[in-house]
Amino acid sequence: MEKAATFGFLAFAVFLAVHWTLFCLRPVSNRSRFLIRLTFACILLMVVRFTKFHVSGHSFGMDLQTPRFIVALVSFACLWVLYMPFYYSIQTSLSLGMLIRLTAAGSEGIPLPELRPDAHAKRIVEQRLAAREGAGYLWREDGRYVLTSKGRFIARTFGKIKRFWNLGAGG
Repeated sequence: MEKAATFGFLAFAVFLAVHWTLFCLRPVSNRSRFLIRLTFACILLMVVRFTKFHVSGHSFGMDLQTPRFIVALVSFACLWVLYMPFYYSIQTSLSLGMLIRLTAAGSEGIPLPELRPDAHAKRIVEQRLAAREGAGYLWREDGRYVLTSKGRFIARTFGKIKRFWNLGAGG
């Protein structure tokens, strides 16, 4: 059974390698669809690995080694469930996007109207900015928001991850 769990971990390593490699090499237009397909391809890899084919006389058959497959699948699924929220928080986080934009602005800062993506987001942006200010990531000066050293560190770190994965602007 340990080998089955190890194979589940290896299947997840393949998932990460393909995900990171393709997202870094070229922009992927529909990332979610790609990740779903990649997930199913890894599951198919496990099905193939834990299926025994046998030939006897004029007939052949195949048997799925169900317990081993389930162990591998659960190992893969646990890692996948831990990883996907991390990935999507980097890809779609409005808060991280604001911090990255504030990094680009430097000590000049950015006024609130320029941080809002649209008028409907005013309340959301104001609440998130207040939360980031309370956490020590930024401060407000003359109606403009400026990052603290802590905020610059977070923004640079996640900005590098977004560039590495070729996620582009937004958040």
